This record gives sequence, structure tokens and C-alpha cells, in this order.
Amino acid sequence: MKLRVLSDYGAEERVVSEEATVALVRSTMRDLDWQGFHQVVLEKVGGDWLEVGGSLNPDDGLSVMFEEGGVQHVIAEPPATVDEMTDILERYLQGDERWRRDVAWS
Repeated sequence: MKLRVLSDYGAEERVVSEEATVALVRSTMRDLDWQGFHQVVLEKVGGDWLEVGGSLNPDDGLSVMFEEGGVQHVIAEPPATVDEMTDILERYLQGDERWRRDVAWS
């Protein structure tokens, strides 16, 4: 899966890797300053993707969304921490369906 980071409300975009690993996801999430606004995206070859992002600034907050087969879903209860978002990304990357089952989606 491709790992991308969008920062400053999408003004900056970079591809971290075409072949993401758990270690790379962890380091990417850890190295971002979450007082600013970032989106971290894992994208599958067929176009499906999962995105975590936002800011620890209460004016923005955090969120998770994904798209499968052209249908988008947003997490109903936002994550409270960067670690929660990192866990969701790791599970998505590993094909562990708990990322989807353990939360409610709208």
C-alpha cells in the first residue's frame, strides 16, 4: 500500500512510500507535529483507502475515514489520540478487520 501525508489542510502532499510497512507507519505518525493539521493515507492498488487525520487542536479534532468501492465512511466517534489513529492504520495495513469492527461508522 502507498503511504501519503497531506499537511497544512492539503497544501503540502508527499508520498512517504509506495510500499508501506508497520514501522514506517509508526515513524510517520510519531514524527508529525499533531498541533498542526495532517492527513495520513494508506491507499490500496485498486483505489480503496483509509485516512486518519486532523489536529490535536480542539478547533480541528481528529477523524478517520475510508473508501471502499467508491463509498466513503466516516468514524462516528473520533479518536482521542494519535496512538488510536496509528493503531487503526496498522490494522488496515495488516488486513486485520478489527480496525473496521471495533468502531461505529456513518
